[in-house]
Amino acid sequence: MIGKYTKESDQDVLDRTYEFYKKAGFRREMVTSEPGLQGMLDFLSETIPEAKTAKPAQFFDDRFLRQVNSGK
Repeated sequence: MIGKYTKESDQDVLDRTYEFYKKAGFRREMVTSEPGLQGMLDFLSETIPEAKTAKPAQFFDDRFLRQVNSGK
């Protein structure tokens, strides 16, 4: 997917990009998660000071997803 949308064909670059996003908390399921958002906030905190004090829960609400996943 990364190669398709970035038009990158260098496999080493693609592998390193995938590993970067994986370490940042991104998952294959493309579901928003607190660890994923925290990874993005950590990354952004290098250039945006407010990101250092921001909490992932400020940016998403997963109650509907949890409800669907619980079968209720």
